[in-house]
Amino acid sequence: MDDAGAESWVEQVQIAVQKEPSDATGLGELKVLAGVLPAVTDAAAWPRLDVPSDFDARLQILSRLGWRDYQLDAIRAVASAPLGRGILELGTGAGKTRLAVGLVWCLSPDTDKWAYVVHGVDLVRQAQSTFDSWLPRLNASIGSSVSCSCMGWAALRRTAGVSGVVCDEVHGVAAAGRAQAMAAFRGHWRIGLSGTPTDRADGKGLQVIGLVGPVLYTVGVRDLQSEGYLAESAVQYV
Repeated sequence: MDDAGAESWVEQVQIAVQKEPSDATGLGELKVLAGVLPAVTDAAAWPRLDVPSDFDARLQILSRLGWRDYQLDAIRAVASAPLGRGILELGTGAGKTRLAVGLVWCLSPDTDKWAYVVHGVDLVRQAQSTFDSWLPRLNASIGSSVSCSCMGWAALRRTAGVSGVVCDEVHGVAAAGRAQAMAAFRGHWRIGLSGTPTDRADGKGLQVIGLVGPVLYTVGVRDLQSEGYLAESAVQYV
């Protein structure tokens, strides 16, 4: 499990800016990042978004309700992300949707609205069911009214008045229609989830960083197995 530090953040942005993506979408976003972030490794010098004053108390509530340690660490990584942007690289079995529920709730003032983007009607319904199961309970614990609407990429383009977006399988954001939707998004937070965030056969991985932000935190399948969250697997070729 790796929490990307200041040097990693700067390095990712600098490398991305030096390479021209094959498609211009996303390049403008990269240059914005490069212009805003000082080319230094002093994390205290970077602009950050405010989080609720009871952020740590909310993390403790999540812990008591069964959120895993690495999920809490991932939420902390996002909370300290410059400009409120970044990607969580999460292996299969990491519990992305439940992590997203905790993330949205911890980062939000009491009445914030968020969007959670997934691909396909069935996944939208499954994700909304998870949010609807947990957010009312979390809100009741502190008297907040945070909400989140789960949707597909087309719906994101018509969404207004939300504070942040969390995108599942964010490696797909470099596709033309999705890239335009993300570039037009005007909420404060842009967070991506993926097991392979920049692994694209078309060479547009840097555009993912440009549109959403660098990788902030990584937990792989081996990490999950070593911590006992996933069973060890054996693959046999026949």
